[in-house]
Amino acid sequence: MELVHRIGGSAQGALMNVDKYKTKIDLYHECLYGSDFKGNIFTIAGNILEPVIALEFSKREKKTVFEGEKIQVKDYEFLVAVPDYTYINENLEKCVLECKSIGRFTNLDYKHYLQLQWYMGATQSKEGCIAYIDREIDIANIYPHKEIQYSNFVFNFLYFEYDSEIFEKMLGNSVKFYEEHLLPRIPPEPQTLEDIPKIYPVSNKNRIEAMPDIYSIFLKNKEIKTKIKELTKEKEGYDLLLRKEIKDNRMLFFEGTKLLSRSEYMSFDSEKFRMENPELYEKYKTKRVINFR
Repeated sequence: MELVHRIGGSAQGALMNVDKYKTKIDLYHECLYGSDFKGNIFTIAGNILEPVIALEFSKREKKTVFEGEKIQVKDYEFLVAVPDYTYINENLEKCVLECKSIGRFTNLDYKHYLQLQWYMGATQSKEGCIAYIDREIDIANIYPHKEIQYSNFVFNFLYFEYDSEIFEKMLGNSVKFYEEHLLPRIPPEPQTLEDIPKIYPVSNKNRIEAMPDIYSIFLKNKEIKTKIKELTKEKEGYDLLLRKEIKDNRMLFFEGTKLLSRSEYMSFDSEKFRMENPELYEKYKTKRVINFR
């Protein structure tokens, strides 16, 4: 079966349930139908900084670096590996180099380690490195037509040995995901609330009868909602007292500990915009939102 996207290194975090931004449902749709994600200021920054990181790695670690190539993983046509770069180590062995950029809004995490191990297993490399910039960037300036404004960045190089046990586990998960979900086109079980509308985007208007265990879950959920409502009301009372205390000051402290800060920003009146510019509103309005009450 032809896939829009084959299963690769960036999918391993989702398959191992450690990716905060991608679930198995997201991966399922991405492989079969492609992704609607066009990038953001952080991915743009990452793409721009990637060759810079590779160059600095080569200079500082005194290693020859080559651009990575797309390869098939073992004999599976639906599995792929596309490492950022490779390098030659002191033993004249070919190794994997992954380049990342992190900052105030992004972090290096376990999914990046899994991605590196995937590429190491696919290329049969004994060693790999995650090279990354820890930076503070003025995110308002990260656009294709503008120069990146950044300061206080530090290059870091984390070396890892190949772990065959982790690779074989990822390989098994990937093959299982393909055989149980992609090949028969059966979506995996939802893992988050956001997954539900992705599987069932439109209501069929039918009414169904719940089983007793589902009714028990409903009652428990209702009880929790009541407690949340009561606690929210109590919290709002405390919020009012604190905001009355801070008044028009920037921050409220107690013995060096920040209690509350005040920030101001401009908001967008979408309803007024819709009334005054209906055609533009229709053109740029976002997709349908599904709520459960």
